Amino acid sequence: MKREIKHAYLIQRGLSVFNFFDELKAEFAVKEDAFADFSIIDIAGKLLYIEGHRGLLSLGEDKFCVKVKKGEVSVQGKNLSLAKLTHNTVAIKGKIEKVEKFCD
Repeated sequence: MKREIKHAYLIQRGLSVFNFFDELKAEFAVKEDAFADFSIIDIAGKLLYIEGHRGLLSLGEDKFCVKVKKGEVSVQGKNLSLAKLTHNTVAIKGKIEKVEKFCD
């Protein structure tokens, strides 16, 4: 059965586009410096999205390492693959088992 999306909306506030991470920080009164370097979303342990990376350090089927402003993020799992890579974002698919940040 095919589902069809009938409407898509771009949410804007003033002159800026809605930012999911900014809304979470405001909603839960999180200090800005806690998320100043990068943001990570883990979706059901199957997709990991990192915003604010500074390059890939290593990639393999069981481990990815990504450079961030003050260190690196290590992603471990099974059948990992690079789903998307842009100058600012990276998405990793597979069975995500462990995510760690190491500081410089």
